[in-house]
Amino acid sequence: MPLPAENQPISFEDINTELGNSTQATLDLKSASESFGESDAPYGMDELAGLSFNTFTYNMANVSGFTVADNGTVTAPTNTLGTITSLVYSSGYNSGTNKFPTVSTDTSRTVDVQVQAPATGYGNNNQIVSGSESATQQGIDTYSISTWVANGGAVSINRNSGSVSIDNNGDSTTTVTVTPTSFSTFTSPSSQQRNVSVGNITVPSSPTLYTNSDSVISGTITVTQLANELPTFTDDDWTGTITIGQDGSISATVGNVTSVNIDTSTFLEVTEDTPQTVQFDLIEIPSGYSNTGGNLNNQTKEVTQPAIDAFELSDWTGTISINGQDGTISATAGNVSSVNIDTGTFTTVDTVTSRTVQFDLVEIPAGFSNTGGNLDNQTQTISQPPLAPDLTITASPTTWASNETGIKTLTITNTGGDLETVAQFSLTGLGLFKLVGVDSNVPVINPYTNYYQATATDGSTSTFSVGVQPEGNNTNSSDNTATVSFLGSNDGGSQTLTFTPTQTYPVTWSATPSSFTGADRFDSTGETQYITLSTSESWTASVSGVGFSLDTTSGTAGTHTIGVTASVNTGDTRSGTVTLSATGQTDITISLSQLYAMQDLDVSWNNGFSYEEGGDTSTLTLSNNSSQYREYQIYARQDYDSTVTWEITTGTSNAVWNTGGGTTSTSDQTATVGTTPVSKIIRILANSSSSDAIAAIQVTSDRSIHTYYRTYTHEGIDDSGGSGPGDPGKGGGDQE
Repeated sequence: MPLPAENQPISFEDINTELGNSTQATLDLKSASESFGESDAPYGMDELAGLSFNTFTYNMANVSGFTVADNGTVTAPTNTLGTITSLVYSSGYNSGTNKFPTVSTDTSRTVDVQVQAPATGYGNNNQIVSGSESATQQGIDTYSISTWVANGGAVSINRNSGSVSIDNNGDSTTTVTVTPTSFSTFTSPSSQQRNVSVGNITVPSSPTLYTNSDSVISGTITVTQLANELPTFTDDDWTGTITIGQDGSISATVGNVTSVNIDTSTFLEVTEDTPQTVQFDLIEIPSGYSNTGGNLNNQTKEVTQPAIDAFELSDWTGTISINGQDGTISATAGNVSSVNIDTGTFTTVDTVTSRTVQFDLVEIPAGFSNTGGNLDNQTQTISQPPLAPDLTITASPTTWASNETGIKTLTITNTGGDLETVAQFSLTGLGLFKLVGVDSNVPVINPYTNYYQATATDGSTSTFSVGVQPEGNNTNSSDNTATVSFLGSNDGGSQTLTFTPTQTYPVTWSATPSSFTGADRFDSTGETQYITLSTSESWTASVSGVGFSLDTTSGTAGTHTIGVTASVNTGDTRSGTVTLSATGQTDITISLSQLYAMQDLDVSWNNGFSYEEGGDTSTLTLSNNSSQYREYQIYARQDYDSTVTWEITTGTSNAVWNTGGGTTSTSDQTATVGTTPVSKIIRILANSSSSDAIAAIQVTSDRSIHTYYRTYTHEGIDDSGGSGPGDPGKGGGDQE
């Protein structure tokens, strides 16, 4: 059993008993302590409290191997007995990277370890024992601007331009930068110290690790700038050139000086390439040199003069051509005096055809070894172009109505040379029209929005067709149009035909009312009535007829109200016409009518001897006549022609109209009456009765407000007195 617990007395007998010794055996406390698993001093009785000979301790686990590398990487400890259940590292440890931070001085790192005892063989089976391990992390250097310089980084200043440059990037893993990038130059003193800021230095992590590896640093270094020292310009600094032509002429390009004077005269022509020495002067040396502005005189350079050549066909600058329209051959002389064509005219062709032309070049120009001679019987292969296209539109679409969307065919006919280069329709229609394939030789494509193209696969055919179709109904206020182009070309020429398909817009062109006549006619007193015009067109309006006018005479598309005014009418019926016009539309005509002016009607009851005016109501009493009728001629007149009506309103059995020719009538009598009086004869019949016979006569005009009314009273046979056979009161008399 374990030794007595802490603060309990422990005897050597207890220890011997626990160790399995004789109770009287001699003991060495150090050996006894180690037997109980205590390997560290002191070796006293108190340290043995509660221990058992087979108690598992931390030391028995044999924990080892804990290390920390310079870059902070941790190697975890291991053990040989029991199971490590927990590792707790000292401050600074990053479990994600398994590292401590780097340090600039040696630093002790620790780990607290917990070990679980084995499952059998100990008094504390499966119990946790604890301990700690330590290791030293070696310190490393911190990278600075001086480190960069020591590792090869270098900056210099150009003495002549003052520009700052990086001569060596050092061991930075990125390209460093400098500020400023230039200093002003100087000639005195001999040098100056300049402070240059160096930035964007990325600290390396290998082969040497630093505390700040992979970070970006900057710093200032001192750079010596030397005084400006200008070089002396020599002919080696000159960027120009000297050349000699085949004719011996010498020329120069100025390069970086102002001008070049050639001192050497022209050389004679040579028959083989020959080195020649040329003397020249370089005028006005450029800036940046100690001798700037001066000259370099009497410079020499060896230049090769090329040999003169014999004139060959390849040296000729003229041309041979064949006219595709008639096969004739022509030439430009170029650099010879003339060209003789030996080959005759060719026949015309429909496709490009290779022809061999023979010709003579007459009088070779100067500068060649055979100057003045001829080159005879030269040949060249020349392409004879075909006949040029001869295109016509032989079938074209007509105009589409606004609601018409069918396909119509456009056909091009070519009577010229084959269209070997291109035979192509194209349409740009702003989304209004499109091309449609109707010819298998002319497929249609739509390569991008609102653009159609149709290219013939065989340009040798004589006709090319494509369908043209509106994209939809035209609901716009103007015609929809597009441009269809056909390009036909070959080596003989090209020709373009264009066609403009048109889809008319929906036209609105109407007006109400259709007339101002009848019940709608204008009043004689004058008034304004209105026309409503609905139109999609610009329009004009005009009016004819006396007394009529318009309040507006033109306008644009829309709905418009046009006022038509009739002035006061003091005469007969007026008539006129309003005419509405728009380009491309049939005129709209609206008839106008104005009521006549009401006029005075004058009536004479007494055979025209005198006239009543302004209307009249009167009575005439006639004495009895039982066997004889009486007649009265009633006249009417007025300012202008209109219809006057004479009417028996009462007593048609007592009076009749004498209509002439021995006839009578009780019906109304009418006549057209103007300033010339017109009359009707009323016959008052005989009265054989004892009662009065009454007849009433009324005279009216359709254009007068005046009414004339007279009552004739023919007394009965029992009456006496009254008027005589005439009408003494009105001056009238009987007509029998």
